[in-house]
Amino acid sequence: MATADDAAAWKALSLEEHKSVWDETERNFWANLRRQREQEYQRSMAEVRIKLSELTGQRSQLSESQARLARELAKVEAELARVTGECEEKTYRLECIEQVYRKLWHARIGTQYEIWKTMRRFFKEKRGEDPDAEDSEEPNMEALGLPKELPKLSNIDGAVPPRRVVDVFIGETTRQRGYRWREHGMR
Repeated sequence: MATADDAAAWKALSLEEHKSVWDETERNFWANLRRQREQEYQRSMAEVRIKLSELTGQRSQLSESQARLARELAKVEAELARVTGECEEKTYRLECIEQVYRKLWHARIGTQYEIWKTMRRFFKEKRGEDPDAEDSEEPNMEALGLPKELPKLSNIDGAVPPRRVVDVFIGETTRQRGYRWREHGMR
């Protein structure tokens, strides 16, 4: 607040001095306003530069992580492709082995059945029975040296494939007489 002495000093000034005081006051006002705005501008610039610097550092770290992860992903994809190829190869190999085994198993059943018929006929003759009489017994698979069913071969995922019973005719003579052989474990 202006004091009484200030008011008296003001009245004592000439019109020219009044104008000079107001001119200086206006210059000071605009200079202070410019300085204040410049300080605000500089403060804002400094804050943005600091934030930009932080973000640039973070972006660099993320870019490095992205590049590292891309390299790791490429390695994983290559390994996955290799393992998948190997799995497919082993699956194909397993299927081939199973097919060959099944063919051999069926052939062996036929051969063993013929041996069984021959031996049954031989022992019937030795016991004094009619060797051509219809046999009421089925051959004992284990006695023939064959398992009662095919071994359980596993799938690629480790699970045992489901098996079902299938009727199969064995040998030409057997078919003619209508003899049915039950085989377990066939798909």
